[in-house]
Amino acid sequence: MDRRRALPLFASAIGVSVSSQAHAFADPERCPEHVGWVAKVMEKMETIKVGDTRKSLLRVFTTEGGLSTSLEHTYVSQDCPLFKIDVKFHAVGRPELDPDGRETSVESDDDIIAALSRPGRRMGLRLSQNMGGSCDEIIMANENRKSPMSLV
Repeated sequence: MDRRRALPLFASAIGVSVSSQAHAFADPERCPEHVGWVAKVMEKMETIKVGDTRKSLLRVFTTEGGLSTSLEHTYVSQDCPLFKIDVKFHAVGRPELDPDGRETSVESDDDIIAALSRPGRRMGLRLSQNMGGSCDEIIMANENRKSPMSLV
């Protein structure tokens, strides 16, 4: 099939998927269940504070791919990969910079959180990943209400 015909078919398939997810979110019987789940996930993420160790952070979050350094990294919630946090660390038991002034690439579970962003929802459209479950339904429905979905 030629690409000019495939793109509209692909976009309409995504629209149907988002529409059905938004409909599932609108079910008044399921809504309190979803809101309760999101509240628990947010509370769990907010337990991480400046001064905690990398090890304690990794009990709630996991690493995200992409560009990062040993002292600055974006992490995603273990419960829902749409919730993220940016973290800066102070190195423990080693210098933060090598003799040439470059940041070392070594990470330690004992590194201390020096700064972190507020946990929140950040979403990129990942067409190859089917996350499913209540997390996907809530976030996609919420995104759909705020603005039309666009393919970038």
